Formats: sequence, structure tokens, C-alpha cells
Amino acid sequence: MNVNRKELHEALKRVKSVVTSTGLSVLSQVRLNHGELQATDLKRQVIVPIKDMGFDVCVDYREFTSLISKTRFDELEISLVEVPEGDGKKLRVKSGDYDASFALGDPEKFPVFTKPDLEKFVKMPPELRIGFGHCLSFASTEQSRFFLNSVYVKNADVVSTDGRRLALYKIPEGHFVEGILLPADLVHGIMEMSLDSYMMEKGQIWFHGDDGYLSGSLMDSQFVDYMKVIPKEDAMPLVEMEITKEQLAGSDIVRVFGMDNMAVDVEIAGDKLQMNSVTDRGSIRFETKIEGREVDAPDARFRINYGYLMDALKEEQMTMGLYQAGHGKMVKLTAGAFLAVVMGIAED
Repeated sequence: MNVNRKELHEALKRVKSVVTSTGLSVLSQVRLNHGELQATDLKRQVIVPIKDMGFDVCVDYREFTSLISKTRFDELEISLVEVPEGDGKKLRVKSGDYDASFALGDPEKFPVFTKPDLEKFVKMPPELRIGFGHCLSFASTEQSRFFLNSVYVKNADVVSTDGRRLALYKIPEGHFVEGILLPADLVHGIMEMSLDSYMMEKGQIWFHGDDGYLSGSLMDSQFVDYMKVIPKEDAMPLVEMEITKEQLAGSDIVRVFGMDNMAVDVEIAGDKLQMNSVTDRGSIRFETKIEGREVDAPDARFRINYGYLMDALKEEQMTMGLYQAGHGKMVKLTAGAFLAVVMGIAED
């Protein structure tokens, strides 16, 4: 059977996020089940449409992908061949100078995939995908705070936080009215595929689109009361201004000095914004002019994680407000449907 190499390689890339090399050996495999490429880590499962090769087999994902990516020719000849002096078969892939065979896993041992009827799926608002893209990087990666390693969706809110910063994106109302907690790794998978509808059933959520199916378990945990973190609309900021990512990015020296995860002191004086930091490689002093800000506007000073601040600037131009938060300060950035809060760092 002749198969287009690029199409097969793209399908393999879409299932990559759920293939694992630890635990059960079957989880390091993918299943070529006639017209479907299937993969799972037991928490998530992906089904991607591929050309029907006329067989149902399992192969090691990394070994198979490695060969497909190295092949120079667009057409692959894939077939099942008998193993000499033994029982069973191997998967053979030929393309130009390449001629390789792969040991097969037992498809009977591969977890069973039962797809829901398409009639059960509901159209997903396109804003939800944008919200995932804006909020995902704010989710915690600490396993001790597993309930924050997630994206929360309730009615019109898409939210994530790691306890030091928070992102909120507004979507049209009417979806997930009761609130759902999606594992961050499942949301990563959503962002890597073209999916436009969803359905929920017995603690599971399924997504469907041109790239196939993606499913995973919803988290059974309580999310934080995120509205308590966000400054109320009538709260008066110490300083408020329009800011762009370009203004805060500075010159290449910012990257050279490894500022992405460093604390920086930010001083706002009149129409000037200055960043200062001392690293083990030296010190930085960076200054930029804030267009449209009056020279006699109120001054302010705060310390913040530079990487968090830059990551919160998801839009080209945002309104940045500095607020008093208990014994410290926080920065709120807003633009359209997106809002981010970054907690300041206590100053010495």
C-alpha cells in the first residue's frame, strides 16, 4: 500500500503528546487500525484519520516516527511481511534507499477506543481556543499543586493560575455552565489539533474536528476562587498606562542576561519606564518612553518576575495598572476579552 509520507508524518505529530515511554510498553506504541492512527496514555486518547492500509497493527511510536522523518521521498510503500523461521509478521516500510521492518505489538492488548456518536457533539465557540492559547502558560507545572495544573472553564470564563499569576479570557456565555477543570496536558493536545466541537459524558470530554478525536478525563477537584484575586472594577490603581510588548522587551541584552525568570525592579517616573536588575552575569539598566503618558503623571515602583510580565502581554497593546495588594503590589493587564494579573515580588 502506497502512503504519502508527509501526511503520515503530520498524523504522527498529532498523537505525539499522548505517547509515553514509561510504564506499560503498549503505551509507547501507536495503533494503525485501518483508517485510524490511535494513541493513548490511559488518561487521554487521540484518534487521527489516515489512509486505510488494510490492516490493524501496533508499532513503536519513536522507532516508526524516526524512520518516517528521515525518509527523503514523498511516497512510502507499507506492507505486512512474514517473519522468516518464526511465526507472526512485521511491518515493512520501503522508500527509495530505505527498506526497514518493524516488530509488531498485539492490537488485542491495546486499549479499546469507543467513539461517541457525532450527533452528540456541540459546536465549540472559536473564542474558546483563543482563551486556551492565552491562559495555558499560566497553569502550574508543580505536581504538588495538581489542581492548578489545569485550565478552568465556566460559562463565559476561561481561567488558569499557578498561584503567582492569573489569566482570564472571556468567551460567549452558555458553555460549561457548571464549570469544568481540564488538565493542562489535555489542553496542550487541543492546541495542537484542529478541533471544533465537543461532548461530555461520565467524567470524560471528547473533542472532534478535521484532525480527528481527542478525549480525556475531567479533573475532579475544586478550583480556586479566582475573582478574589482580580482587582475590582472600582479599585483605584496606583498607576495606569498603555503599554506594548515592544516597549518592555528592550534590547537583545535582556535575553543575553537571562532575564526570563528574573526579578526586575520597575520604576515609572513621568513618561519614563526603567527596569533594573542584577544577575550573576552583571547588571542591567533599561529605559523606555511611555508614549501618551504625561511627564507629571504619578510615579511608582515595584518588583516583578520579568518572564511573567512578558508572558502576560498576549496582545500588542494592553492597559497596565499597578494595584496595592495586601502587603505587596500586583499588576493587572487588560485588552479586549483578556485579563492577566501578576503578583509583585516583596522588596527587600
